[in-house]
Amino acid sequence: MKTNKSLFILLLLFTITLSGYSLEAKKQIQAIRTTANVKIDGRLDENIWATVPIAGDFITYQPAMGNQAYQKSEVRVVYDNRAVYIGAILYDSSPDSIFRELTKRDNIYMGNVDYFKISLNPYNDGQNIFQFEVTAANVQADSKKSVSGSGMMDRYMMYGDYSWNAVWKSAVQITDEGWVVEIEIPYAAIRFSKEEVQTWGINFWRTIRRTRETSVWNPVDRSFAEEDQNGELVGIESIKAPLRLELYPFAAGYYALTPDGNGFSYAAGMDLKYGITEAFTLDMTLIPDFGQRKSDDIILNLTPYETRYRENRQFFTEGIELFNKAGLFYSRRIGKRPDGFWDVYSELDIDELESLANPEEAKLINATKISGRNAKNLGLGFFNAMTANTYAKYKYPELEEEKFLTEAFTNYNMLVVDQIIGRNSYINFTNTNVTSPSSTRMANVTSLSGRYRDIENMYGMNANMAYSAKYDSLSGAPSTGNSTQLGFGKYGGSFNANYSLSVISDTYDPNDMGYLRINNAINHDLYLTYRFLEPFSIFNSMNYTLMLGYDQLYAPREYARFGGMFSARTTFTNYWNINFSLRGDPVEAHDWYETRVDGWYYLKPAHMEFDISGSSDYRKKIGVHMGFEYNLNAEDTRGWEFSARPRWRVNNKFSINPRIEISKNNNEIGYASYFAEDSIAFGKRNVKRITNQISASYVFNNTSALSLSMRHYWSAVDYQEYYLLQTDGTLSDYPEFDSNKDINFNILTVDLEYSWNLAPGSFLTVVWKNNIYQSEE
Repeated sequence: MKTNKSLFILLLLFTITLSGYSLEAKKQIQAIRTTANVKIDGRLDENIWATVPIAGDFITYQPAMGNQAYQKSEVRVVYDNRAVYIGAILYDSSPDSIFRELTKRDNIYMGNVDYFKISLNPYNDGQNIFQFEVTAANVQADSKKSVSGSGMMDRYMMYGDYSWNAVWKSAVQITDEGWVVEIEIPYAAIRFSKEEVQTWGINFWRTIRRTRETSVWNPVDRSFAEEDQNGELVGIESIKAPLRLELYPFAAGYYALTPDGNGFSYAAGMDLKYGITEAFTLDMTLIPDFGQRKSDDIILNLTPYETRYRENRQFFTEGIELFNKAGLFYSRRIGKRPDGFWDVYSELDIDELESLANPEEAKLINATKISGRNAKNLGLGFFNAMTANTYAKYKYPELEEEKFLTEAFTNYNMLVVDQIIGRNSYINFTNTNVTSPSSTRMANVTSLSGRYRDIENMYGMNANMAYSAKYDSLSGAPSTGNSTQLGFGKYGGSFNANYSLSVISDTYDPNDMGYLRINNAINHDLYLTYRFLEPFSIFNSMNYTLMLGYDQLYAPREYARFGGMFSARTTFTNYWNINFSLRGDPVEAHDWYETRVDGWYYLKPAHMEFDISGSSDYRKKIGVHMGFEYNLNAEDTRGWEFSARPRWRVNNKFSINPRIEISKNNNEIGYASYFAEDSIAFGKRNVKRITNQISASYVFNNTSALSLSMRHYWSAVDYQEYYLLQTDGTLSDYPEFDSNKDINFNILTVDLEYSWNLAPGSFLTVVWKNNIYQSEE
């Protein structure tokens, strides 16, 4: 309570002493109802288009803010009982110079393209946005955005979910005066209230790639969150949400070649979307199959922390912004590697086995999401998924096949209640529950979080409190823990300053359904950022950030580390950029996690890391990003890393993106093995890593493409000496250590995919995958 009062007083003083900023009044555009048929052909030749108001007078968003746009743009909006229609005439004095590279759907930012974007906020709350984007080659991209997260980077936490794919239409025509885009957005694709007369938030964006100019209809200040700076669409009356029922049956066939044998298999199931009301939607996948997903970028992890991998399964990336808000949902837990995956090797006589099949993923039976937000800005979300009993199969000579249970049936549940307050604030309740009935194991996590921002989104504070309870037996007492996070600061304008405090108990554990890198920690972080957002001289923009951090152990309350970071990012007017950072700990740290044993720490020397990177102008046919990092500590550890990521656009259909990363750390000190409570072995090792990767795509047209992703990762760990960890964190020689901890690690993955969007909402995918893995001493 004392801490909360102190934070409130500091926030009040901070708010009073710093000056405010007033955003400009919102523009309005009138939507006109039509009874005529609007044909989506990119021509705007229906009579209705000549009679409706025009949204014009675009101003620049970047590189400079607030200037008159270089080229004229005009946008019109009409609607009927089924859809809203947007027609845009994007004038260009050099139509032959319009960039029209073909890309895959939702991947337009990787291309050299001119594009037009609609930002649509039907509830006009500034926090829940639909985006529809069309390039001059008529490639579509669509996404949903929602306020999420807290802390010092909160102003940047408006993210786009590009895995969301709506069914809508667009058409483009290149003319002697520029290009024209015509868009139809059915009401079935969006969510809106049932009010008789509605006002929607809306903004129109245009990017001209050759000049790198982005202009916008309603003014947007880059130093504030853009989603609360939309204009308004008025005049929409008497519309009703249609029946929203979509069925996506799917079938898949596989032919696999593996060391255990070759074979054909198949899978079939169905995805379903149903609009329960105008605001809430049911999403369900039955007997799902994710065989076409991209392979993980697996690495050799020598740290005590779990590797967090990206989610590549569409059901778990689409429409999950509400579930991600409290930071308790890591969807890779569902269908994860079975907990008993390695037990089969330790508990059975492997040498005598004739064959062994051991699935690396628990089988997902089904998953269900219900989510939405009503007219009073109350968001509700429910998630459920179930995985089946997973077995390893084995057979001893002359005996029948047997099964070994590696993962019991598990039920995953999540409930979210989220109330938006005003335009920039919210309060959120989230609960996750993971139950395995046969093992009488249950994990429950509950959080209450909130965010406050003033009306101008300049100052604010945030808080998150969470409680975890884990039952290994439903009849016994649970293991409980808690987490508290507080932060306040100035988030708008050129100068940002914010402080955050995180207190995580040693028994707090959300990792049955979430991801927490470490617990048992108290972290203090202060961030100061200053940005030059307007071009001057040879500079387009500059960003400087200073961070200071002080960490402690929660139990016992001991010192862990003190460190900091300074970074600078500069973009020049020719759109080359250079980035620099210096970070490290100027004094010794007590590393309580590298030891892997509670109560022990390693006395880590002061260290420093320096890196510099830069990119050329990616409007050119060939662009490149290069980086170099160097690190050293107060003893004898030295290391470096070099990376290069060129990009070659061969033509408007074909592009190649190779990537190479090479690193070497000499005399690195790290954990090697554990024998008993007082026998923790560390080692001095040389670590080398090389990653070679190539991505390429050939896009036939705006509905079909062939893409390749090939990656080879190699890492070698060579131990030079071994040490015994002492109670004071120092190391002593350990010549008696006779284990070989050297590692030679290789993994090669190849993903070749042909995708065809054969009709709106319908896809055909053909995939060839190759995975080769090797790890040895």
